[in-house]
Formats: sequence, C-alpha cells, structure tokens
Amino acid sequence: VGISPTGKLYVSAPEAASLLRMKLDGTKRVVFANGLQNTMAFAWHPDTLSMFGWDQGGDKEELNLLLDSHDYSATGADCKKPELTYTANAKPAQMVFYGSN
Repeated sequence: VGISPTGKLYVSAPEAASLLRMKLDGTKRVVFANGLQNTMAFAWHPDTLSMFGWDQGGDKEELNLLLDSHDYSATGADCKKPELTYTANAKPAQMVFYGSN
C-alpha cells in the first residue's frame, strides 16, 4: 500500500497480478498495471515522480518502471524490459529513494 505524490492510493493485489489505483477513500478503483508478480515494494522517484516497483516471484525478480495501463506479463503486448533483474527469492519488502537535500 502506498500514497502517490498526487494523493492517490495504490494497492498491490498479488492474487490478481496487478497494482490497483484508487481515491484515498477506496472509491474509483482501477487496475493501474497488470501482469506483475507480487509487487510489494514500490515508490515514486522524488524528482521525476516516476513509479518503480520490485516484482517478486518466478525464476528471476525485477525492478520495473511502472506505467499506467501497462501489461508486464511475458506475453503482454506492451511488455517492457525491466530496469534491473536480481536474485530470485530476495523478496524486498520496502523501497525508498535517497535524496541528498
């Protein structure tokens, strides 16, 4: 669960392989991204406000730039390459961007 810089609530729904976006009161729920494997750790870059998430599960785990309405499954029409891959079963539970200011 996380709140974006724009004030929207994001919830990982691993059973649906998706990341949901909604208003803070839980209304207006939509699928933000699908084809994900248990993206439990996600955060927004403080300068660009781009959203990144650690995808957990399978033979390899990865860091993805998360984009609205994208399908991150291997067969997704708009599937994009991960930003970084890492050791399976590492299972990061949190992420944060370091700011030097």
